[in-house]
This record gives sequence, structure tokens and C-alpha cells, in this order.
Amino acid sequence: MKFDIGSSRNDGDFGPSTENAIKQFQEHYAPQFIFHSDYRMEVSGVVDTGTLLGIDEALVEGFVYSNEPITIELTRKWQTSESTIGEYKVAGTEITGYILEEKGPDTLLSGQERRIPIGIYQLEWHYGSRFKGVLKLSNSDVPSSRAILIHKGNTAADTEGCLLPGKIKAQNFVGQSAIAFDEVITAVKGRGINGARIIIREAYEN
Repeated sequence: MKFDIGSSRNDGDFGPSTENAIKQFQEHYAPQFIFHSDYRMEVSGVVDTGTLLGIDEALVEGFVYSNEPITIELTRKWQTSESTIGEYKVAGTEITGYILEEKGPDTLLSGQERRIPIGIYQLEWHYGSRFKGVLKLSNSDVPSSRAILIHKGNTAADTEGCLLPGKIKAQNFVGQSAIAFDEVITAVKGRGINGARIIIREAYEN
């Protein structure tokens, strides 16, 4: 899983480097409950039952630790009078998909049913009355109070300036949004929210 356990490597000794690696795993791995249900991990450095189940699940899942902040790269490619769709990838992973946003042109004003400008946005967790455990975008031009989120949805009717991920696309539509959303959330939880960002570019094909 690419945790650094120092020069000693596999010497069979549970020393400080191994304990630190266990703490990193406990902090950064987000249980998926696919192979094991209802277990919890505390950041303790102790390999308890919950940690053993997490390690087993992570190995089967192919989890790889990285201390590099998460970066989502979105390139807008298709736009109509109803919506904008782009391709995204999570840097350093095999996670890709499509994101649907509001129609253009770009705007900094809220309540316009228009997409936000291209640029670099910091990501943070959002827990509101309607959406909980989703990602929120902000930068110096688009404040956090705008609540521009990454959440599940399929069409422009599901967004008010927010970003809707999907695995497939059609005109003014992205599908399998829950799958795409869960992939992104799992990736962010795996590395942590500190320094996480999304870069929005444009290279329109129509």
C-alpha cells in the first residue's frame, strides 16, 4: 500500500515506523464495507480487529496510500443552451468520468443558473441541511458561502451552479452519478481533505 516504514522494512519488528504507518492507514483509509460490514478504526497505532478488517479490505480493493493532496482535473468540452459537460480525472488515480454543470457563460454572480468561471478551487467538506458529506468549492472570487458543491445528479434541473459527476454522458445528461460520486469521495477520504483542489479548464469541441 506504499506506506513508508523506513529502512528496516520487513524485519518483523513492530517499531515506531510501523506504528506510524498504521496510524497513517487508520487516518486515511475510508472503510468501504464491501467485504466486511460495520467495523470502525481509531487513529491509535494499534492493530485491533477493526484495523485488521480495514487492511484486509484495502488489500482486496487495491488501495494505495499517497500523501499528495487530491487534485481533480476537469476540462469542459460540450455546451448547449441547457448545460455544460466536461471530462474529469483524479490525478494519480484511474478515476475518470464526466461532470455536468449549468450552462454558460461563466459568472461570479449567484442565483443566475450559470456555471462558475474556470480556475483553481479549494475543496472542503460540506454538511448542510440538504446535502451532507459532499465537497464544496471556493476560491478568492467564489466564496464558500456560495455553496458550489459536488453532489449526485443527472441534469441541469438537479443543479444550481453545482457540479454533478457521472460515468456516462448524453446530451444534457450524465448517468451513474452515484457510482462516480462515491469514487471521488472515497479518493478524497483516502488522502484527506487538506490541500484538496479542483482545476477547471475549457477546451470546447462544439
